[in-house]
Amino acid sequence: MAAPKATPEVQEAKEEFSLSQALRRVLLASVGAALLTQEEIEKFVDKLVERGEIAEQEGKKMVREILERRRARAREQAEEVREQAEEIGEGLESRIERVLARMNLPSRREIQALSQKLDELSEKLDRLTESQ
Repeated sequence: MAAPKATPEVQEAKEEFSLSQALRRVLLASVGAALLTQEEIEKFVDKLVERGEIAEQEGKKMVREILERRRARAREQAEEVREQAEEIGEGLESRIERVLARMNLPSRREIQALSQKLDELSEKLDRLTESQ
């Protein structure tokens, strides 16, 4: 038996999931590249110190400043990725709810609302039976 065809919403949700996975890979790759670059920066500054073009203290300060700028940029990029992932998650959730609605399945919110109504009706019924 052949597998049922995915609806456009399901296909779109799968594409968004793969996009979030790609964003995650890019972030991890950029962190790795930053580490390699740190070593290269330190080697470059060491060569400048060896040649006497800058003082050792000035070189250490330069490395610290460059690394701090890179860390700040990495934090900014991580926040951007988190925000994008959150947006993707919200879009995915919305699409899943639409698919469930098309399949005539209740959402979590609808089940919780029904459960709350049942609790309220049970309490009313208990009060009615107690008063008789």
